[in-house]
Amino acid sequence: MSGAGRLAALARLATLKKEANQMALSAAGARRAAIEARLRALDQAETEAWCAAERSEDAGTLVAQQAFARLMAARRTVLGGELERATEDCQTARAAAARSFGQSTVLDRLLAEARIETSMRRRDR
Repeated sequence: MSGAGRLAALARLATLKKEANQMALSAAGARRAAIEARLRALDQAETEAWCAAERSEDAGTLVAQQAFARLMAARRTVLGGELERATEDCQTARAAAARSFGQSTVLDRLLAEARIETSMRRRDR
């Protein structure tokens, strides 16, 4: 295989790696967005429960609301940890995608230059 052929193979592999890293970044972003949506839903449910409890004069409702608030706080803690991990995964995937994009761009340029050189050499013969 010629130098240009090897370079073309490397460029194809770099393109595949870039596409895989872009998909991984997209998946990590979607996971993070889903966790954020779950946190917003928890906040909304807790707010609605507090509003309902404040309108009630029943002591049992207030006690139930306090228990619900503790449950929501525990769930928020779990989701907060998941969000932190998802954010780290997103940052890692972003860095990998940027790196592979750069590698692919450089290899594409080198391949284009090699093809131009090969073309010029053939023409000069």
